[in-house]
Amino acid sequence: MCKKDIISTPTPKKRGLFIIGVTGSMGCGKSTVTKLFANMGARLLDADKMAREVVLPGEIGWQEVVEYFGDDILLSSINGKELPYKQRPLNRKKLGEQIFKNPAKRKVLEAIIHPKIVKIKAEILKKWEMELTNGESRIVVMEVPLLFEAGLDKGCNLTIAVVCGDEQLSRLSERKSMSTTTKKAAIAQQLSEAEKKSRADIVIDNSGDLAGTIFQVEKIFKQITKS
Repeated sequence: MCKKDIISTPTPKKRGLFIIGVTGSMGCGKSTVTKLFANMGARLLDADKMAREVVLPGEIGWQEVVEYFGDDILLSSINGKELPYKQRPLNRKKLGEQIFKNPAKRKVLEAIIHPKIVKIKAEILKKWEMELTNGESRIVVMEVPLLFEAGLDKGCNLTIAVVCGDEQLSRLSERKSMSTTTKKAAIAQQLSEAEKKSRADIVIDNSGDLAGTIFQVEKIFKQITKS
């Protein structure tokens, strides 16, 4: 479903980098769609990777998270091997359970992480902008679960919501890294699928097979790159 006339949108060749923000409800295939764009030639701006990097052991983000959530949020060992304190990574499963059960804690974590992600993102985009030459891809795709919630859609030329309808819960049931309670709490704290669809420029239906999703992504990519 398309609400924006992509063809009439200023093309990457005329405006430098063209940023596509991909979002969607948990389990609906944001990563799949993002990878498809990357495979077609878009530059991948990995927001999840940046979020992990800013809280690596020793980083300022790691220190701030530990100060607020306490040492219990750290993994003391990996594969039975005890780790030095300053090398202990965050226990992401335990942290996730806390923030999804407590919206106030989630907001604290976001306040720690989001400004650092925005800074890294700006640095990367500036570098890519300076490196642009004829023939290089000017299209950038980034997956951001809280694209609208965090206001990051304002920096995008195009926003896409990936939806899967009733398939969501069945797909989430296959994820064993999160408890059912945590999954439901996480869903409750995000914008509804209907709200994401209303805010996005384009909606990709990922409730069917992969071939159908590929067809939709290819159509969008061709429209964007059309001269």
